[in-house]
Amino acid sequence: MMRVAMGSRTAPWLMALALVSACGGSGAQDDEAGATTTPEGEGEADAQSDDADTDDADDTDTIVPEADEPPEPCDMFAQDCPEGDKCVPEIVGGQLQQAVCTTVVGDTPYGEPCSLVEGGQGYDTCDDASWCFNLIEVEGELVGTCTPFCTGNAEDADCPEGYACQLSAEGPPVCVDICDPLVQDCPGNQACYWTNSHFACVPTTAKLETGQPCGFINDCDEGSMCLSAEVLNGCSEASCCGDYCSLAGGDGPCQAIDPAYVCEPFFEEGMAPEEWADVGVCVLPQS
Repeated sequence: MMRVAMGSRTAPWLMALALVSACGGSGAQDDEAGATTTPEGEGEADAQSDDADTDDADDTDTIVPEADEPPEPCDMFAQDCPEGDKCVPEIVGGQLQQAVCTTVVGDTPYGEPCSLVEGGQGYDTCDDASWCFNLIEVEGELVGTCTPFCTGNAEDADCPEGYACQLSAEGPPVCVDICDPLVQDCPGNQACYWTNSHFACVPTTAKLETGQPCGFINDCDEGSMCLSAEVLNGCSEASCCGDYCSLAGGDGPCQAIDPAYVCEPFFEEGMAPEEWADVGVCVLPQS
C-alpha cells in the first residue's frame, strides 16, 4: 500500500498555491492541507461527465436487486455496509451525492473498464473492492474505470500502489493515478497536477493557458499549474498559470516563455521523491 502524507514537500515559495480536488463540488477552500474543493460546476461533475445518468448506462447482463427501503448512508473509508454491499456515492443527474450502501452486482476488478447499471443508485459493474469513476461518453455509451477505495481515514489515507488518495471538503475520497508532470501521462480529460501529497491525474477544468489568472491548480491546461503571482511576471491576480520544466533541461525552455524566468526546483532541497527529482517550475529567480 502507498501511504499518502498530508503535508507538503514543495519549495517555500510554492506554499501559496491554490490546491485542487479530484472530487467534490463547489465551496470555499478547506483549512486542512490537501482537503479542498473545485470551483462550482467543475471537478467531479467533469470526472463523471455532465451527461452521466444512471438511465444512460445499461448493462443488460446484470440484474439490479429491488430495494425495499432507501439505501443507508455509509463511510467510504470504513466500507461499513452489510455483507454483499459496498459503500459508493449516489449519482443523481451526473452529480455525486452522499455515499450509500449498494448491493454488489459486478465482478470487474480495479483498473478495468466499467459502466453504471440501470435501475440502481450507485450500482456499477465493478467488484466489491472498487467503484466506477471518471465516466466519459465513448461512442454514445458511458464508460469509466473501476477505481479502488481509499482506506484508513482523512488524516492517514492509503491506496494501492500506483494510486494516491485525493480528499476534498465535499464529495468522496478517491484513489487517483500517480503521474509524471513532465510527461503528462494521464488519460482522457485529466492532466497531471500536484495535489499536496503526490502528482496525480485530476480532471482539468478551465484549461487556462500560461499567464492567465487561475484559482485552482487544475484550472490550468496540462503541463502547467496555478502559481502565486509573486513568483511570476505580469500576473494581474493573486495567482496565474505557470509551466513545469525539467531541471536537467536548464533554463532555456523557461526563458522562451519569459526571458526573466529560470527553472527552479519544485521541491525543497533534499525533499524530492526519486520519481519527481527532475521536476521544476518556470518562475522568477528565487535566490
